[in-house]
This record gives sequence, C-alpha cells and structure tokens, in this order.
Amino acid sequence: MGQAAMAPVKAVYRVNRRFEAKMLSKYGLKRDDVLREHPDVVEALRLLPPAVQVARHRRIMRAIDLDLKREYLPEKLRPTEKEIYEPYLQPYITKVQEAKAEKARYAHR
Repeated sequence: MGQAAMAPVKAVYRVNRRFEAKMLSKYGLKRDDVLREHPDVVEALRLLPPAVQVARHRRIMRAIDLDLKREYLPEKLRPTEKEIYEPYLQPYITKVQEAKAEKARYAHR
C-alpha cells in the first residue's frame, strides 16, 4: 500500500486513540486496565508486583464506582494520554507468550 492510501487509516487511528484516551481518563483508567482477560493476560496479572496489582485493582474499582454514580473523575486527577498508554502489563504478557512459545518448541522435539 502506498503512503497516500495509508493516510486515511492513520487519521482514523489517531482519532480513535484520542477518543479512547479521553474515555479512559474520565474514569482514571490505563489502557492495560481494560485488556480482555484471556489466559495470557491472566497469567501476566499474576506475575505483576503486588503494588502494581493493588494500584490496578483500585483504578478499576474507582472506575466502577464512578460509573455507578454516573460521575467522572475530576479534571485535576485524570491521567494524561502518556500515562494512559504507558504499558505496565504488556511486558509481562510478552514474557508469558515467550514462555509458552518456548514450551511448545520443546514439546515438539
């Protein structure tokens, strides 16, 4: 695909990312907080340091509380877009996937 053909795709991606960041910030969540919990994510959550697990749990509980009250987090407490997309869980997911791949390689020998 040429550069001209990719321009609309990139524009849609940027708009979607901004919208997602705006919605997550209203509830004080990070992008990794809302990942679908498939087996790799569940295993990665188990590997997180306790302090990070507690912080994630508190963010999710606060978001649920705000949603039930039909309120948003005050503007001064909202995370920035950089903070929202800072991957705290992704490195652990990668480790889990690498371990699974290595295990599969050894199983096929």
